[in-house]
Amino acid sequence: MYGVYLDSANLTSANLTNAKLTYPVMNSVNLTDANLTGADLTGADVSDTLLIPSYQKVTADLTGSASVTWPTPPNLTGTTFGGCDRASGSSFPVGWTTVRCTVNTSASQASGTFIVDVAEPASNPEPTLPGNLFGS
Repeated sequence: MYGVYLDSANLTSANLTNAKLTYPVMNSVNLTDANLTGADLTGADVSDTLLIPSYQKVTADLTGSASVTWPTPPNLTGTTFGGCDRASGSSFPVGWTTVRCTVNTSASQASGTFIVDVAEPASNPEPTLPGNLFGS
């Protein structure tokens, strides 16, 4: 099936062994316990599925960046996590950064993205000076 639209589909425990799903739209698909052995996911966007890390929000330190660590997604039957273009634990600047990751089956490779959102560091309040401790 070429270009099949599966956006937000519930494929829990689906047996997709050797399925030909070239260029499917698979954003937010529930793939819990699905079997993807030999599935052809060429061109699949698997963003917002359990195959790709999820949105990460952190606060920068005073240098204006943050080290961001995310868990490796689980491998469903027939898949292996291929990695991301930025490693978990990398330093990210303030703002949004899109991270691209891949997932492999024996037949093909799919990809997806997630956002790392680094907020400005909390500002340091100005010190409060005590008043005249000894009176006038």
